[in-house]
Amino acid sequence: MKENSGNLNLELLQSINDAVYILDKNGNIVQANDTFCKMLGYSISELLQLNAKDYNASWNQEKILSTINELRGKTEIFELLHRRKDGTTFDAEVSAKGISINNEDYLLCITRDITSRKKAQTAIKESEKKFRALFENAYVPILLLDIKSFRIFDCNPATEKLFGKPQPQILHLHLQDFSPEFQCNGEKSDELINFYINQALKGGKTEFEFCFDKDGKQVLTNINLYKVDINGNSLIQVIINDVTEKRKSEEQLKLLSLSINQSNSGIVITDLNGNIEYVNDTFCKLTGYTKEEIIRKNPRILKSGYTSPETYKQLWETITSGKQWTGEFLNKRKDGTLYWESARISPVKDESGRITNFIGIKDDITQLKKLLDEIKIAKAKAEETNRLKTNFLANMSHELRTPLVGILGCASMIAEDTKEPLTQELAKIINKSGQRLHETLNAILDLTRLETESLPVDLTQVDILPLIKNTYEIFINEAKLKGLNLYLDVDEEEIIAFADLNLLKSVLSHLVSNAIKYTEIGGVSIRAFTNENKIIIKVVDTGIGIPDSYGDIIFEPFRQVSEGYNRQFEGSGLGLTLTKKYVKLMNGRIWFNSKLGEGSAFFVELNAAEKHSEPISEEVIEKPKVTDFSSKQVLLVEDDPINIQTITAFIGNLVQLTAVNNADDAIEIAKNKNFDLILMDIGLSGDKNGLDVVREIRMMPQYHSTPIAAVTAYAMDSDRDKMLSSGCTHYLAKPFPRKQLIDLLEEIFSK
Repeated sequence: MKENSGNLNLELLQSINDAVYILDKNGNIVQANDTFCKMLGYSISELLQLNAKDYNASWNQEKILSTINELRGKTEIFELLHRRKDGTTFDAEVSAKGISINNEDYLLCITRDITSRKKAQTAIKESEKKFRALFENAYVPILLLDIKSFRIFDCNPATEKLFGKPQPQILHLHLQDFSPEFQCNGEKSDELINFYINQALKGGKTEFEFCFDKDGKQVLTNINLYKVDINGNSLIQVIINDVTEKRKSEEQLKLLSLSINQSNSGIVITDLNGNIEYVNDTFCKLTGYTKEEIIRKNPRILKSGYTSPETYKQLWETITSGKQWTGEFLNKRKDGTLYWESARISPVKDESGRITNFIGIKDDITQLKKLLDEIKIAKAKAEETNRLKTNFLANMSHELRTPLVGILGCASMIAEDTKEPLTQELAKIINKSGQRLHETLNAILDLTRLETESLPVDLTQVDILPLIKNTYEIFINEAKLKGLNLYLDVDEEEIIAFADLNLLKSVLSHLVSNAIKYTEIGGVSIRAFTNENKIIIKVVDTGIGIPDSYGDIIFEPFRQVSEGYNRQFEGSGLGLTLTKKYVKLMNGRIWFNSKLGEGSAFFVELNAAEKHSEPISEEVIEKPKVTDFSSKQVLLVEDDPINIQTITAFIGNLVQLTAVNNADDAIEIAKNKNFDLILMDIGLSGDKNGLDVVREIRMMPQYHSTPIAAVTAYAMDSDRDKMLSSGCTHYLAKPFPRKQLIDLLEEIFSK
């Protein structure tokens, strides 16, 4: 390069603001301006001693030389890393052009320090990277809309979940394409969206609610729109929040609040110190205080002084331990009147389980308390009435049964001992009339026990065939006396039912007795058979039949087909009533078919039982009979002289019988003489009853295990149980035939 031209080139280079330098074909610096010197930190003399490889940190020597060779007559821009004299580096943009001077190849380079620009670009890239990360990972849907077409330019995965579609099916569509034509408020979806997008472009309000359509269900959302610049592009950013569940919760909360305020129960919420924070309208009506008067007050202003401090202490201990307390208060209203309330007080806990408040639900039970008091009084009166009724029945039973001992006993003995026909007939009439009175009395007492639910029921597996056969044997003679045939129709070897043996015995007795009573010609048949899982007992007669109009009343107490002054048949009208009740107690049912003038058929249905164990049978193993009681000392304690005479007549010639008529004599004679058996009347006149005597006699060493039989007219089940638990070993209800008393002696003395 010639000197003149070199000076010219240097002057030209110095006039350029950018850093300029010239390289020869070997990469050596042949010219440079001051700007380049300052950029690298060298003096001009130092710089002219350098090769491009000394400051170009991006290329090696080979790359430098090949580039110089390739750029002959061409221009190209590079971004390179340059190294300063102090070793630091910086980003540089180099515009290199291949030139020829004096037929020699050179490279003219114009260099700019682009460190700031690169940092800015890096920051932008980092920002975009962060934005993309936030964009992709946001749990709420985010979309970017084209600013001109309003079409979806981009969306994140949460948007796919909201619309239920993959991204390719979302891009390039409008928001309104995923919504119904009209919004819930009646506005058109596209007009609403476009309005708010334009508002966003103008910088106006951009938050609004919008309904989308997903799988036929509406999704309520809250939308925010923003104008943003991304990579130099202006876009509309859409952030969508699904508020469907939130809105449901708000509606539920609103409904709950409305329900609480309109609840028929008084509701109060307090802080941890018991100070009232909320009450509903019912609470105000209940207490007489307004909300303004009661808020921030303590419920103790309702105290009446009738609730014990212990109750309040227990209340606080319960609710502060996290449990619900339930109880009652007698509180005082604002006007001073008292009222009863039922209260349920519970702790309210936050998500961590910490107690934040207490809530009380209170109901006015003043009227209920009053009603309960009235019920208690009524119950007490009813119990007193029932007690009087029971006592009356027991006394009537006692007063009727006691003379029946003499009536039936004497009649039976006269019939047995006399041979004079008229006397025998009269004795039989007396006995029959007495038995009728006895049966009526028993029926009334049984009905009373059923009505008071005091009749014990023992349902067990029962083979009913022996019972049916026994019933047949009992009534065969009665049927013959009326000129009737009594048939027994049973084909099975055993019929096992779930039944109470005693109740079933009464049922059969009532049905067969009625059939014979209402039959004058023909006969009566008893049949029993198994039908699947049921047992059927059928009693058929050829009697008078039952009119259709009486079908609903024959099971009612004291009702008969023949009633009033013209009734043709004796009886209390309780037989079928008791029968139906007994059957019901055994979980069975009873019905009948009848034709007037031709007869009736009564059916009893019971539950059949599988034979897992030996069923209870009516058959009883008889013990060896003891016929000689002559050496047995028997004490009879009885205050009725007729009964003493009757019982003496029954067994006076069979045992060594001693009779006394009062409690004191009984105790005195028992002390001085040993008896093998004591027959004790319970209803003795005087200060002591029969049970008092039994207790005193049992205290005597010689009578700890002596049989004592209660011979009494108190014939209720409760009476029997009481006597057997009070020292008596046996029980015999009055009236009783001579044979029953002798059987009792057999039972006692055969042991």
